Amino acid sequence: MTTFDPNGSRTVLEKYFKLHEAGVLHGSCKMRHWVKPTLAPISSLKLIDFGRSCVRDDGYKDVPPGVTVLSKDEFTRRAEKERDLVMGLLRFK
Repeated sequence: MTTFDPNGSRTVLEKYFKLHEAGVLHGSCKMRHWVKPTLAPISSLKLIDFGRSCVRDDGYKDVPPGVTVLSKDEFTRRAEKERDLVMGLLRFK
C-alpha cells in the first residue's frame, strides 16, 4: 500500500480541497487514483479517473451530458463525506 509522509498527505488533501472549491467531486476516492511519476516531487501528484465525478449546481449551462449536477446543499454534504474518506485513507482519523 502507498504511504505518504505528512507533506505528501497534505498535498493529497489540498488537491481535493481545490477540486471541491472548483465545484467538482471526484466520486471515487481510492489511492490508485493518486499518481505521480517515480522520483518526481509530491507536488506533481495528479488525481485521475473522474468517471464518477459530480459537479455543484453553479448555474452552468454547458454541463456535458452524463455529468451529475448536485444542489449546493447536496454537494456540500458529499464533499464533507469525500474529505472524510480521503482523511481516513491517509490515516488522519
